[in-house]
Amino acid sequence: MFKHLTDLTKAAAFYGITFALVLAIALLSRGDASSGNLANMLSMLAPLAAVLLMLLVVTRDGRVQESWRALGLGQSGWRAWGVTLLGPALLVLVAYGILWRTGYAALSVPDGTTLVLVVTAILSTFAGTFVFALTEEIGWRGYLLPRLLPLGPDRRCC
Repeated sequence: MFKHLTDLTKAAAFYGITFALVLAIALLSRGDASSGNLANMLSMLAPLAAVLLMLLVVTRDGRVQESWRALGLGQSGWRAWGVTLLGPALLVLVAYGILWRTGYAALSVPDGTTLVLVVTAILSTFAGTFVFALTEEIGWRGYLLPRLLPLGPDRRCC
């Protein structure tokens, strides 16, 4: 559609599309308390939807494989995965351990809860968090950040 947009114009369009999607989700779910969690989850998918709209509709850069590689999806970064996955889990375990040990929190398991149910809940929470975090990172860091680099890689205040 638009073939000669600058990076800053693409960044502004991406941000505008993302904002419009989140605003539409918020307005459509307004007043309905039961759809609050669904609205939050859909809002987290908005950056990925905006990337797809930018690459496939607005700029049509999605026809070139290099545009998809520029999002950082072709680099696995296996060396950092251990720290990335285990670091936060270790911090949470230490924090909960301190809370349980000091008596500020108690570990309580509802009656009838099995180990399989607990493990399933933990794994589904982890998978959902991973998917939603990945969709946001693709949008904000993979698409928007490289287009804002013409402003300068390091803009420190004061």
